[in-house]
Amino acid sequence: MEEKVGLNFASNLRELTNFYDEELSSKKLLPTTKKDVLYIWTILIIFVTGVTLIFIALANLKSPLSAALLSTSAIVMLVFVLVLLKPIVNSRDKTVKLQFGDGEKQQYLSLSNKKSSIYENNILFAYRTDRIARKLNEMGIYKVEHITIIIEHLENLSQNNKSIKWLPIGIFGLFLIPLWTEFVGKYLSSTSSIIFLILLGSTLAIVVYMLNLTFKNILWSEADKQQEIASIMKIILTSKV
Repeated sequence: MEEKVGLNFASNLRELTNFYDEELSSKKLLPTTKKDVLYIWTILIIFVTGVTLIFIALANLKSPLSAALLSTSAIVMLVFVLVLLKPIVNSRDKTVKLQFGDGEKQQYLSLSNKKSSIYENNILFAYRTDRIARKLNEMGIYKVEHITIIIEHLENLSQNNKSIKWLPIGIFGLFLIPLWTEFVGKYLSSTSSIIFLILLGSTLAIVVYMLNLTFKNILWSEADKQQEIASIMKIILTSKV
């Protein structure tokens, strides 16, 4: 009987990614608590309010003082959003200790780090690596060449997904650059305008940072998963060489 090389490869790849989704995703390993949900909704409300104030400020440019006050209020709100990220990280730390506090998972807590995000990432990466290594053995995937091909395919998929999903945003950004330049040239005519533009620029910098995080989590989630599986399999590959 003819061997279905492509079918077997695609089937193995789907089994690996499904295994990650069902057993190793952050949602599965570290479920979101009610406190986390409260923090997230608070951040969203404050963030939207801050962005709304920016647009109101833009509509009140004929009144520089009013625009400056609105822009300053927006900055305060958006900075407060960044401050609220710390309690979320602390809450995640507690969830990590709770979920990895007993049984086989407990040994992974020895990878703790003073920096919370690294602390969580180290533990999850090590645990996922061991589980995927076990899964590959169960699937009968032992050959270095086979693992290498899967890694290369996942990396290509990840890069293609990022490029395709980020392209519209990149094009939109290119259109905004000349509009922003025209805007600055038109209103940069007095000291009050300069102060306002500095405040507005600072506000937009925070907005761009938050939007970047949001877009990456929404648009790049699949690509990041593929890249992480590929990185994990590289670690597994080195243990076989």
